Amino acid sequence: MAVYYDADHKTYYCKFNYTDWTGKKRYTTKRGFSGKRAAEKFEREFKAAALESTDIYQYPIFVNA
Repeated sequence: MAVYYDADHKTYYCKFNYTDWTGKKRYTTKRGFSGKRAAEKFEREFKAAALESTDIYQYPIFVNA
């Protein structure tokens, strides 16, 4: 898991790659987490959702929560 601390903004961000439903390797970055565990949880859930479904709207990044 690739979670980093952004000292300028005092938040964490995760940067990782995954394989989308077409088989293409993609890279993504999500910023603004208050803690390291939250960033790790996001990455874990994102990758699990990417494996389960071919529907792009199932990915947690697109769901308002």
